[in-house]
Amino acid sequence: MSAAKLKFDSKDAQERVSAFCLHADWIEAIFKMYVELYYFDDTLQLIDKKNELWYHLSAKALIHCILMEFSKVTDPKDSGVDKENLSVNYIVDSIDWPSEVARRLDDLRNRMTDFGIHIMPARHKMLAHISAEAAVSRKRYGAFPAGKDTEFVRNLHDFCEIAYKASIHDRWGVPHVRIGYRADIQHLKTSLAKARAFDAILLEPDPTKARMLSLLEGQFKTPLRPLNWDYQGQPEQDPGK
Repeated sequence: MSAAKLKFDSKDAQERVSAFCLHADWIEAIFKMYVELYYFDDTLQLIDKKNELWYHLSAKALIHCILMEFSKVTDPKDSGVDKENLSVNYIVDSIDWPSEVARRLDDLRNRMTDFGIHIMPARHKMLAHISAEAAVSRKRYGAFPAGKDTEFVRNLHDFCEIAYKASIHDRWGVPHVRIGYRADIQHLKTSLAKARAFDAILLEPDPTKARMLSLLEGQFKTPLRPLNWDYQGQPEQDPGK
């Protein structure tokens, strides 16, 4: 027997809608950070050749994170008894919404679920766990049409706008996480540009400038003790050092 639905403006429903929208806000923030940093080549132009490996590895890590979050958002509403998944399916199917709100949420849910189908093979084979067959074969598991990722994030944002306003009787206002993401990225790019310009100036054939550059580089080349990470993600000093 299925559990009774939560009334859309009850305290329990409001808590779940708020928690879901906060997580969706974080997904939108990291996606837009990825767009700002990696969609175009202007950031790569600011990266020193010595740091290109960091650039490509960090992009790959962020892509894995984003795709995993996209797939989790479209999970079934539960994974068994007392195992609720805070997903679009849960928000639509476990809360008793007014008919027009339910229709709009269901439409957006279906659009996001359609996108999830494209990346589900990658989740099952490479993201949630690593299939030995997939790792050895190096096949491509999943792909989606250009622009569909941006459309997914837009649909997720609209979904939260509708659910939050209906349940909490307020507009899903200024995002909690996304407030400063664009400024952060712009500050990073500005710092990279200044560093390249500074290097160019100091590398001119001038003994005084060369000495300044040597001193600056020395400040950032002090060897650091390597860290291990335990299974809870807490840093521990390498016992062998």
